[in-house]
Amino acid sequence: MTDIEFAKENAHRAHDGQTRRNGEPYTNHVARVVLQLEMNGADDEVIAAAWLHDVIEDCNITYDTFLDLFPKELAIAVYRLTRFPGVPYENYINELKKNPIATQVKLADLTDNLRDNDNHSHIERYTKA
Repeated sequence: MTDIEFAKENAHRAHDGQTRRNGEPYTNHVARVVLQLEMNGADDEVIAAAWLHDVIEDCNITYDTFLDLFPKELAIAVYRLTRFPGVPYENYINELKKNPIATQVKLADLTDNLRDNDNHSHIERYTKA
């Protein structure tokens, strides 16, 4: 099984039963982020990180678990994509930008988040990021 297949499988398992604000399955969002990156020619490591980009933040899975399951660079990228409670958004983005894999995934994530979000404060924050 490739890292992408393993990441996809783990993302579906981790997000099972989760939905977006509009009621759609959460994995639809994740799949759209992946599709954007695939259409832009992203490499396998970026695609695998895209499948997993919200797993630490939104599911009961730790960074240490990622280190046990995935290559170190992939685990680090997913960690960088994770906004932890109490961390100001600007600080989170500034740290994330230090990792090229995380940066590519976050840009695709923000694009998809803007697609279906009518909250003006979120739109302003996502656009700035």
